Amino acid sequence: MHHRKKTKFNHQKVISFFISISCLCFIFFTLNACVSVDIKQKPGKKSDQFQMKQPALPFETMKTDYVDYAWKDYATDTMISVYSECKENQTTNLQQIEREAMQSLSHSQVISSETIAYNERGSLLTIASGDIDGVPMKVKMLTISKNFCNYTLMYSSKEERFDKLIKYFDKFILDFHIL
Repeated sequence: MHHRKKTKFNHQKVISFFISISCLCFIFFTLNACVSVDIKQKPGKKSDQFQMKQPALPFETMKTDYVDYAWKDYATDTMISVYSECKENQTTNLQQIEREAMQSLSHSQVISSETIAYNERGSLLTIASGDIDGVPMKVKMLTISKNFCNYTLMYSSKEERFDKLIKYFDKFILDFHIL
């Protein structure tokens, strides 16, 4: 009988993935409005202009300094997060944010990306796959911009478990409102 070698999932890599996405978004938002290298940009602020409902169990609140809010189902290593950044006179390219976020995955591939109407704004809904530490992952991300604030709502899971809890993220998206 041949046994497949089980790949041990590295929780730290998933957290690093979210940190990488947050850092990439921060870098993008910081550099996006620069006209010259001599101009210093003030760091963006987190938005307080949205309302949401916390995802239902099995998701539990996760403490992190890198995103506004994060929840994790520890049994499946599935995460939901909200990241926001606001800057006066900030311009937004939703496709650029999508590309930057996908750089955090090894062998990343965009499965689908479509512009949708969300919160009375054009938004980008993306599903992508890739690897983190050799483990196949899949993400669903909604990127929105309103009043000089950019928001990224994200769902991340091992690829084989992606469909199991996606309904919680879809409900979370419906309950998220930018004021």
